[in-house]
Amino acid sequence: MNLNELIENRFVKNVKKDKMLILAITLIIISWSVIYLIFFYKPAYKSSAKILIKDLKSSEFVTSYRARSSFRPITVASNPLLTEIEILKSDKLKKILATNIEKKYPALLKTDKNGELKLGKIIKAKNLLTTDIIYISFEWDDPVKSREFLNDTLNIYQNLNLEMNKKIETQSRVFIDSKILEIGNKLNNIRKEIKNYKLNNMAMSIDNESAELVRQKYKFSSELEDLNAEISNTEKRIADLEDKLSLNVKEALNAVALGSSNENLLTLKKQLNDLKQEHAFESVRLAKTNPKIVALDEKIKEINFQIKEHILNTIGKQNGNVNINIYDDVRSKLVENFVNYHADLMGLKSERKTVEKAILTIEEKQRNLPEKAYILSKMLQEEKNYSLAYDRLRVKQIEAKLKEAEVVSNATIIEPPSLPLNKSFPSEKHILFLAMVLGGTLGVSASLFKTVVGDTCEDVQDIAQITQSSILGVIPWIKNTRESSNSMTEFAFKNLMSNFLVKSYKKKASVITFTSTYPKRNCKKSLYNLALNLKKLGHSVVIVDTDISAPGLYKNIKLAKNNPDLSEIIIKTEEKLRHNTDINNYDLIKLLSETEDNIYLMSNQNPVESSFEYFGTTSFEKIINTLKDSFDWVLIDTASANIAPEFSIISKYSDAIVLFINYKVTYSILKRIAKIIKTTEICFLGTIVREENSVLEVDYEQSKDRMENAV
Repeated sequence: MNLNELIENRFVKNVKKDKMLILAITLIIISWSVIYLIFFYKPAYKSSAKILIKDLKSSEFVTSYRARSSFRPITVASNPLLTEIEILKSDKLKKILATNIEKKYPALLKTDKNGELKLGKIIKAKNLLTTDIIYISFEWDDPVKSREFLNDTLNIYQNLNLEMNKKIETQSRVFIDSKILEIGNKLNNIRKEIKNYKLNNMAMSIDNESAELVRQKYKFSSELEDLNAEISNTEKRIADLEDKLSLNVKEALNAVALGSSNENLLTLKKQLNDLKQEHAFESVRLAKTNPKIVALDEKIKEINFQIKEHILNTIGKQNGNVNINIYDDVRSKLVENFVNYHADLMGLKSERKTVEKAILTIEEKQRNLPEKAYILSKMLQEEKNYSLAYDRLRVKQIEAKLKEAEVVSNATIIEPPSLPLNKSFPSEKHILFLAMVLGGTLGVSASLFKTVVGDTCEDVQDIAQITQSSILGVIPWIKNTRESSNSMTEFAFKNLMSNFLVKSYKKKASVITFTSTYPKRNCKKSLYNLALNLKKLGHSVVIVDTDISAPGLYKNIKLAKNNPDLSEIIIKTEEKLRHNTDINNYDLIKLLSETEDNIYLMSNQNPVESSFEYFGTTSFEKIINTLKDSFDWVLIDTASANIAPEFSIISKYSDAIVLFINYKVTYSILKRIAKIIKTTEICFLGTIVREENSVLEVDYEQSKDRMENAV
């Protein structure tokens, strides 16, 4: 039998013994239940209903936009039906219901410490598996009110459901309105920025501006090439005239002015007049910065300067060291051409500078075009994004208004509240039945707890199961002295002797080691009685009391012959063995003590310390072997195997082990001793139990009464 079966059997036996305890606890629980039913119990009637929860979807308008409803889960793992159940159980719904009940039935509800109406956990809701249906129940002490209050609960829930859905749609619409206003303002601002940027940077159209700059640059480049060619041609003419006249411009002018009749002044004035007329004509259609106008201005300035120079030469003042005077018309004409070419050259160079400056300006504008294009495109893209977002939000705003207008409750009552006809659980019968079950359970639990806490073996069958050995006999533990006590003990020892001899002969055991479970209650007296019974049967017996640290065998017997202590015999034998002296069986027997009952004894009268050292010697083994050859039975008494370290050494010299078990030994101690005996690997002959109020004692009294009645 394994450990689990052993514990189970033990608990079952104790439960059977504690029937009255279990019955008493059950009656107490039933009594309290009756008191509760009489003074405190109020019947409850349960009204029930069913509602269907669905995520109501209508045809979408314009776009796929839709706000979240109260039934739509936020996460994949969430359960919307459980959310609706929690709403049904919420304090908000209970407060509204309590207010409605108070209005209909004043003083029906009590208030708590804070002055709020009390409404316990009377609303219960659960989801029917694999469906979108919620089962709702309401308990009250009146069936009509129970149905009425459940109907109010459903109406309140539907209103709350509609209010939450409406609030969600309204919040969505308000949010869209605010976003439309925000994006509309940003769109207007970016459009104003684009307009100002175009005006400030003259960037109405980057492509047109780029094409126009290319065209202007090409035009001015062509003009520059023409000017360079004309300047080169004029410079060649001036160089040719300089070679022919061998004069520079200033010298030629001075020579003509001093040597002529001042006809040059007339010519210059005529040229000046012509240039002014041309300038007046061109200034009407050309700007002041135009290269041609600029060239005319330069020519006019040059002629004015020449006129002034001619005037100075006419009054006799000579310029520089010029001593050349030209008086003929041919040379005067050459000089005039020379001066005109020079004046044209100055105008052409001035016009070339203007054209080059215009080309540089155009190139600067071309270099700035990419940055202007990037900034303008970025602003235009931002304006496009805002415009697109604004248009989409306007569509969603229209749909949000429609959704807000069409919000309905997603809870539908498919089974209205019922009128309860019977009391709900627990009724009076249920309470009494539960009291009986609870009382029986508590009684059994108390018995099991008692068994666990007590940890005491109260049955010889438990002892046999733990030690896994047979019970050799049960010796009554008689506290009260009676006339029949000795007879009862003799009767017990007769049964013990029968089992002991049978077991010993089967195991061929003649040297028996006896030990006990408790050191305070030794087995010396019982062991001596066992030896007396063996003596009566004609067997020679010797008792070896190895408990020399606390000897007690001499206290209850009378000695006919007193010899040396066991410790002295062991020492003397050890000395002989060391000197290789033969040990005669007769000499060893002479050292034994003898009682008046002719029982040989080897023990100590005085306690000895360090008893373990005496039994680990070869002399003790020699003594046991010698006694085994000389006597039929060698009974070795040891201290409790639980505390005596020498038990394992002593037991190995014996043929079998017998365990004396005292009254009500604990399971833990018995298991420990049984384990120690098992580790010695010596034959475990059985156990002798000393039991108070044993079955043997009862059987003996009954048999004695039957014999007396027969006589």
